[in-house]
Amino acid sequence: MGISQFRTAMAWQRVTTVDEVKPWFLRDSPGFSLIPEVNLLPSEVVFDKVTMSAFEGTPLDIALRDCGIDAFVIVGIAMEIGIEPTVRHGVDLGYIPVVVKDACGFGCATSNWRSEGFLFLCPIA
Repeated sequence: MGISQFRTAMAWQRVTTVDEVKPWFLRDSPGFSLIPEVNLLPSEVVFDKVTMSAFEGTPLDIALRDCGIDAFVIVGIAMEIGIEPTVRHGVDLGYIPVVVKDACGFGCATSNWRSEGFLFLCPIA
């Protein structure tokens, strides 16, 4: 992890030192596993994401372009940490993101409200 990722993890986990940061989604850990209905097919791949956007530091953009894909569906556990940055970055790269709002979690209700307001162009008054 880089400094920015450590600072984000420290804030998210509410700890005061780098030594206290615990990785949550290590491969083969319970937090990494999927429910059987969405297990990977032999033809599918997993890109490890360590930044806010799934496009940063991964070959995702190259893989999508090589396959001729110009839109993506996104779901996840952290609207304000991973989903919103990935959607914004994807738009900057020319993709059409589809956010499945009912399949997105969040860590902070206020941050989620703000993220949804930005992503879905709702007034946040």
